Amino acid sequence: MFETLAAAETLNAWLAQNNPEPESVAERSDGFAEFEVRGTPVSSSAQTYRFYLLQRVQAIYDAMDEATGGEMDAILDAASMKPVMHARLTRTIGLRNNREAWLQRPIMKARSTIDRLRPALQS
Repeated sequence: MFETLAAAETLNAWLAQNNPEPESVAERSDGFAEFEVRGTPVSSSAQTYRFYLLQRVQAIYDAMDEATGGEMDAILDAASMKPVMHARLTRTIGLRNNREAWLQRPIMKARSTIDRLRPALQS
């Protein structure tokens, strides 16, 4: 989970700085995500493909009715995985010619992923 959160932050920073054109190729990695696991610093490639897959799961999660969403939240909370549902990029990723591509312009006003998730991470 920590790797995904750090990768989202790294990729969102890259997107803000580079503002790639719609339909342009999203490189497999756009930098390195820095995070800690049990006090040990880790550096990992911030890969776009994970978010291509994750955004599909997030769309299903977002479409759940209140009752189903509540059940899913309980499962995610029990596994300490709820923050992953909120680790989102400021642009969508699709496939073009069998490669990841940045699609539309920004889809949300992004705050830092860590700032958005800090309350969930502290509980």
